[in-house]
Amino acid sequence: MDNKKSEILISAVGDISLGEHPFCVGWGVRSVIHSKGEKFIFSNVKKIFEKSDIVFGNLEGVLFDIPSKSSALKDNIFRGDESFIKVLKSANFNVLVIANNHILQYGEEGFKRTVGLLNSGNIAPLGIRAHDGCFHCKPVIIKRKNLSVAMLAYSLIKDSLSMKDVYYAYGEREKIINDIKLLKNKVDFIVIALHWGLELIDKPSHDIVTFAHDLIDNGCDVILGAHSHVFQGIERYKNGLICYSLGNFVFDIVWNKDQNRTFIADIRLSREYGVKYKLIPVIINEKTYQPCLVDSSEDCRKAVMCADELSKSIFNEDRLDGENKRFDYYMKVNRLSWRNQLLKLLFLIKNFYRVKWIKYLKYKIKEKSLRK
Repeated sequence: MDNKKSEILISAVGDISLGEHPFCVGWGVRSVIHSKGEKFIFSNVKKIFEKSDIVFGNLEGVLFDIPSKSSALKDNIFRGDESFIKVLKSANFNVLVIANNHILQYGEEGFKRTVGLLNSGNIAPLGIRAHDGCFHCKPVIIKRKNLSVAMLAYSLIKDSLSMKDVYYAYGEREKIINDIKLLKNKVDFIVIALHWGLELIDKPSHDIVTFAHDLIDNGCDVILGAHSHVFQGIERYKNGLICYSLGNFVFDIVWNKDQNRTFIADIRLSREYGVKYKLIPVIINEKTYQPCLVDSSEDCRKAVMCADELSKSIFNEDRLDGENKRFDYYMKVNRLSWRNQLLKLLFLIKNFYRVKWIKYLKYKIKEKSLRK
């Protein structure tokens, strides 16, 4: 059989925020889309996506028009307009994860409206909690070129923004493995998206690696991770592929350059050869928030080499001294967090005149009171 007729090509990317960070309300992603049009944000990468059978990403936030035109910060952060469904359709996305810790920021109404818009735009919302008494996550099954791929998504990050019920699939080992077993003999490949780990660090923890291996051992073929906001390594484990985090893809968090460097994972699935992949380097433009392909062949080579080094560090890490390794890991996370806070402060000073300070302080006070 001709390989071209028997392979599925996935273009997988990381976090997509069509709303705005609290610092950038009024001049972040949402505002750029309003001023530049629905085709602008993804215009530099659309040609890549046009060749793919599955165009996948993590939708970090809702598409929801609030009833009143509120100027309060809490009503404007991480919220894209409902019309932005056209932005995603124009870029050829057809599978988007909604199992993450920002999707319930506007409650049940915002969640359901977002899911409805995705469905109406022929974009599969991935990660909806099932209620059939069988699956934990409602699977999305895609059939192309005589192959079938089952896709699942779970968040392992506790939702701290909604005090109500969680409508997406919250990750628990036994439930995820049960979903894999239910699908294993019914499809050719199983792809799982996971919102997991800690932010800012460019390598997964020992616990995350162990969990990922467990899922591959039980029949998963590809794992696509998110939440760290930075690219982490990719591991070939047995016959499976683990992308621990694909980082940001469209975001207005531009003060930390580590969060602006990312990749499109070009993943090919075939009965003949299993799973293959290559990385396409991308950088987020600090002014327009567009994901842009890396032009220079030398810069491209360096980006791929950096990704390879991250991947090797996962494979080569000595895990014998578990407690010390865990302590060192969390100390590094703490250092990265302090560094990020400093970068944020410098960004705020530089953009002092643009930040809505009073609204931001009111929002933070309200947020802290809700989390107590």
